[in-house]
Amino acid sequence: MPKPLTKPTIIKKRTKKFRRHHSDRYDRVPESWRRQRGIDSCVRRKFRGNIRLPNIGYGSNKTTRHRMPSGFYKFVVSNKKTH
Repeated sequence: MPKPLTKPTIIKKRTKKFRRHHSDRYDRVPESWRRQRGIDSCVRRKFRGNIRLPNIGYGSNKTTRHRMPSGFYKFVVSNKKTH
């Protein structure tokens, strides 16, 4: 098994998924994220004690983004040559 040249530790700022507001309260509301856009929405207004909104601050480190835990990137090779 090959080893990567460098294997930096991958730090995730958030491991839980962002769940949709009221998806735990009503069965008709799925868990897939939708941003709150209501004029009185406590989630959009970021009141204390409500769910968090996804924003740019949760982004991954540029050197470890899209990297697998083994240290490699996943990609497809379609022009394989045989010698």
